[in-house]
Amino acid sequence: MKTKTNHAIFIDAENNRVTIEKIRNSNDIIKLGKYDIFTCVRIDKNDCIYVDDEGLINGTKYGFFFNDEPLFGNGIILGVNINTGDTLPAKHTIEEIAPMIRCFRKVNGMLIRNADAPNW
Repeated sequence: MKTKTNHAIFIDAENNRVTIEKIRNSNDIIKLGKYDIFTCVRIDKNDCIYVDDEGLINGTKYGFFFNDEPLFGNGIILGVNINTGDTLPAKHTIEEIAPMIRCFRKVNGMLIRNADAPNW
């Protein structure tokens, strides 16, 4: 990952918020996302969501649905250059992404979906 600063869309599932944050490198992704290991879930040819790769096994009690797919922990949306693997600013806007997100909490083994879209 190059060291230039990219604007990312941060899905703070724990607090049901979506914000714009600055990301310089993979350490920023780890710190902001609050995970040890991350993986990338493709949204489309331009953007992906970085999520906790261990979210299902590390006891994380919150997450979000993106297009009805449950992802545990927080999410960070960045653009990706498919030829080089470098990160880029997200192509999607916060106005496009926020309505697609529904945060949840895990209670007694059940996923309880937040009825409201995240604040942004």
